[in-house]
Parts: sequence; C-alpha cells; structure tokens
Amino acid sequence: MWLPSAILFSLSIATCRGYTLPFPSSLGRIINGETVEPGEIPYQVSLQRPMDRFHFCGGSVISETYVITAAHCVLGRLAKSVIVVAGTNDITEGQGIIRNVRRINTHEGYDPRDAYRNDIALLKEGGQSPKLLQRATIEISDQEYCTAIYHETFNMEVDDSQVCADVPGGGKGSCHGDSGGPLTVNGELTGLVSWANGCAREGYPTVYTRVSQFLDWIEKTAV
Repeated sequence: MWLPSAILFSLSIATCRGYTLPFPSSLGRIINGETVEPGEIPYQVSLQRPMDRFHFCGGSVISETYVITAAHCVLGRLAKSVIVVAGTNDITEGQGIIRNVRRINTHEGYDPRDAYRNDIALLKEGGQSPKLLQRATIEISDQEYCTAIYHETFNMEVDDSQVCADVPGGGKGSCHGDSGGPLTVNGELTGLVSWANGCAREGYPTVYTRVSQFLDWIEKTAV
C-alpha cells in the first residue's frame, strides 16, 4: 500500500504536558530531524511562558490573528500566561517576534480520557499583527494498524478525527515540546501533534489531530 510522505516540524527544546502516554523525560527534541534554514517554515511558532520564555508547545499561524495548536497544550492556562513567538527558528537566544494571547479557544469536545479526541485549540494574538527549528520526513501510517495497536495495547480508540504517522522501524518523529506542532502533506497543514507511546517508538505511530475534520469549527471559532 502506498502511503503519502508527511513532514513534521518541531521546535526542539523543553517538554510538554498532557500526554496519556508520556515521552521519556531524558529526551527533548524531534527524533532524527534536520535543522531548518531561517525563514523556511514561517508559519511555525513557539508557545512559551512569558516570565521565563520556557517553550512548552508548538503551533502554526493560520491567519493574521490566529494560531492553531493542540488543546492539551493550553487547557487550564490563562491567556496572559502564554506568549506566541514567531519569526525565528532559534528559540535559545530570546529571538523572534513576541505576541501576547488575547483569548484561548479549546474545542468543546476535547476529551483526554477518550484517546485525546478533538485535541485542537485556537489562540487569538493580541497587539499588532504579527534551540533550532527542525523537521523530519515521515509517512502517513495505515489507519487500521494504528487503530488496532493502540486499542490492543492501551485500549485507546483512535478514530477518523485523528491521523497517524511514523517511519518503518521507528527512530524518527515527535517527542517532548512538539505537541501542537504541524504535520504537513504536500505543503498543506494536515495534523497537529497530539500523543504517542514514547518518542518515535517502533510499531507505535504518533497520533495527530486531523485538521480537515475541524474546518467548520475553525471557521466558526476564528472570529
């Protein structure tokens, strides 16, 4: 079966919270990625804490005023406790364009107890319009296999609102700090990093929120 290639973009620093199946604490970056040239991925942003510029998740710019990310990245956070940093592929030097967050909208159906369904959120940036970014080329996984392995191993029910991706043999993919970051296919935003069993572990694809399933919600919410 032919499976399309996808590209995972990741800001390779720090950790993220909220995984049902947590990544090992000793790892803190995209697995076996390659560094992106400055300005190559302009829509990738870093979500950080304003007090210490600690990167905790990624996101993508979808309009002049909105960023899309995973719901588990921002659930329970106040808008004033998050800043969006764009315009740089190096977050270790305090660089980039900083924007405050005016409002956080998490999907009303988000449920971390049910395989992280509806793991999607929109952040409205305030103010004026708006370690190294990496990427890895991976493959969209067989959906039936992904559904079966997580059901059999963890009783987690992956469904059509989610898409899985990895590489045969493992060893390449998402890890700490990558949640909410973009998965693209042919240059189009396809998924948001949601959860996985470990970091790029063989036989266990990463599960992404399938963005195409939420276009109506995005259009309704981004107003």
